[in-house]
Amino acid sequence: MELYQLRTFVAVAREGNLSRAARELSISQPAVSAQVKALEEELGLALFERSPKGMALTSAGTRLLEEAGQVLEAAEALLAKARSLRGVVEGIVKIGALSDPAILRLGQILTISQERHPGLVPELHHATSGNLRTDLLAGNLDCAFVLGPSEEGLERRELRPMRLVVVLPPDADDGMDWDRICQMQWIGTPPGCPFQLLGNELFKRLGKAPERLFQVDIERTIVEMVASGLGTGLLREDTAQWAQGHGKCRIWDGEGIDTGLALLWRRGQGDAPLVKAVRSLVDAVWGSSSPQSP
Repeated sequence: MELYQLRTFVAVAREGNLSRAARELSISQPAVSAQVKALEEELGLALFERSPKGMALTSAGTRLLEEAGQVLEAAEALLAKARSLRGVVEGIVKIGALSDPAILRLGQILTISQERHPGLVPELHHATSGNLRTDLLAGNLDCAFVLGPSEEGLERRELRPMRLVVVLPPDADDGMDWDRICQMQWIGTPPGCPFQLLGNELFKRLGKAPERLFQVDIERTIVEMVASGLGTGLLREDTAQWAQGHGKCRIWDGEGIDTGLALLWRRGQGDAPLVKAVRSLVDAVWGSSSPQSP
């Protein structure tokens, strides 16, 4: 029994059709048919019922399908382990990223990735930090770049401290105090976004929260809304300084919020080959650091 025969068996079972299975496996239809027949002969069982409508699993085929999949997974795990021992990393790594790749130094990371791990295929998923944490915990991502704190079940590698500041429309009066700011419309962010969570901490410290009117999840949208005089909100300090320099806002001289940018992964997965490869790339660009638990 050969692994390629099991792959063909699983593909035909999934597609229910020899032609579609052949396209998936990039081999000819006669080859698919021959491999299925050879496997049936070796097992002494009919795995499929053939009809003009396609290929349907027999009861025996149904019972063997799951075990065939387990054998293929075990074989792939063995190959992955061998590649890891040779220092070769291959496969798709799903990386969560914020909408501003420049602050993550993604260009540098991906360039080094091509040099060190040509078989590594980074798949980027852009979202807010809150959604990235949720996807990471659900196993939909291997690692993610986020702003703000971690959650239980995640480990982190600190990248850089960051600060959030309150921004006002460019024509706002000098010396605005918090009471006056609270009378303005607040351009907030969706629930779960670190801007909202950290903003709530700021409101608690200042003893009063402004009225929220808008919810947006992209910083540049906040910039344009503030520039239009629609309200005030929170921005990363570097974004706010750029916007202020272009006459789009004024940075409030009151309190700000200190936070940080970090790379996160699920606890216990830091040495998994794909995650370990990303961590090594991040270390190469950002400098060495030790992971931290929340």
